Amino acid sequence: MNRLLGVVVGLTWAVVAGLGFGSRPHEIRSFAQATESVISAVILVWPVALAAGAAAAVRRRRSGLDERLSAWPGNARARMAMRATGTMWTWTAAFAVATFAVVGVLAWTTGSVPSLATLPGLGIALLGVASLMAWGGVLGTLVPSYVMAAVAAVAHYLVSWLLPEYSVFHIFGFTGTTALIGQAVRLDGRALLVLALWQSATLCAALAVQYLLTAGVGASARRVQALRVGAVTLVAVAATAFALGPTGPRMDPWTLQGMASWDCTEVDDFATVCLPKDMRAAHDEYVRGMQIVAEGLRPLVGEGRRLVISSATLPRQDPSEVYVQVETSFAPTPEDWAGSLTMSIAMMEGEPDAFSDECLDRTIGVAERWEQALRGSGQPPEAAAMRALTRACRP
Repeated sequence: MNRLLGVVVGLTWAVVAGLGFGSRPHEIRSFAQATESVISAVILVWPVALAAGAAAAVRRRRSGLDERLSAWPGNARARMAMRATGTMWTWTAAFAVATFAVVGVLAWTTGSVPSLATLPGLGIALLGVASLMAWGGVLGTLVPSYVMAAVAAVAHYLVSWLLPEYSVFHIFGFTGTTALIGQAVRLDGRALLVLALWQSATLCAALAVQYLLTAGVGASARRVQALRVGAVTLVAVAATAFALGPTGPRMDPWTLQGMASWDCTEVDDFATVCLPKDMRAAHDEYVRGMQIVAEGLRPLVGEGRRLVISSATLPRQDPSEVYVQVETSFAPTPEDWAGSLTMSIAMMEGEPDAFSDECLDRTIGVAERWEQALRGSGQPPEAAAMRALTRACRP
C-alpha cells in the first residue's frame, strides 16, 4: 500500500512536469527554464502527497496494526509510521530525480548548459513534498477517515492558491527557481539555506508530532505535547524565514553571475552581442537580430565608443562602452525585441518616476520603426528621433 501511494505521488510529479513541457515546448531548450517548470509544478503534487500520507495512516489505524504494535518494545508503532512515510518519500524522490535527469539530457541535446546550481531547488522541493506526506500521516492518525484524506487534499489545493505569493518562498514548499531565465542570475547561498532549513524544519516537526501521537494508545498527554512541538517549531521557523529569508525586507536573494556564464560575440568592429550560456540554443537567432539593432544604433552611440547589447544586466560595466538591453526568449518576435529596445533607449539617462504623454507618444513611434526594421520591411528610426525619445523620458 505504501509503495502504491508513493508511486502515485511520483507519477503525479512526472505527469505534471510532462504537461508543463507540453504547454511550453520552448522551455526544454533551456536547462534552467526546464528545471523551473518541474519545480513550479510541484504545487499540483502537494495535495496528492498530503492525501497519500493521510491514507497510509488511515489504513494503518483501520487494519489494527497500531494496536498490535502498541505492545512491542522500542515504540514500534512510531517506527512503523516513520517507515510508511519513508517508503513513499523514496518512490517520490526516485521519480523526481528521473524527471530531472531526463530534463538534463533533453536540454543538453538542444545546446543548453546543464548546471548543478539548479539542483538545490529540486532538493528543497522534494523536502516540501516529504513534509506534506508526514503531515498527512499526522492528520490520518488523528482522524482515521479516507473521506477526510480526500477533503484535506482539495482544501489544501484551494488554500495554496489563496495564500499570497512570494518571489521564492511559499509556506507549503518551494515553487520558484534557483535561476532567473536569460539573466545568468542564481539564488545565493543564504537564500538556499533559509529555504532548506524551512522545509527541513516542517518535515522534522511533522515527524516529531507523528512520533508522539503513535507512542501509545490513549496517551492524551502525548497528543498535547505533539501539538505543542509542531506549533512551536513552525511558528519559530516561519518567523525566522520571513525576517531573514529571501523575502525579508533587507535581502535580495539573487546573485549576478560572472562573465563566464555569458556567450559574447563581436558582430563587427563596433558592437558586441551577449547572451547567457543557458540560452545558447537561441544565440544565433539573437545575434542576427541584434546586428540590425547595432547598425541602427551606430549614429546614436557615435564614434569612439563600443556598443554592447545583452538580454539582461551584464556583470561588467566599462565607462567606454554603451550598454543596451534587449530582452529575448526562445520564441521571440520582432515586436518583443522592438519594445524592449525602445524602453532601453528611453531610459538611457535613467528611469523616470512617471512617463509623460510626450514620452509615451515618442515610445510608440520609435518602437513601430524598430519593429519594421527587424521584420526587414523598413529602416531603423533616425538618431534624432531616438535622442528626442531619451530627452522626453528623462527623469
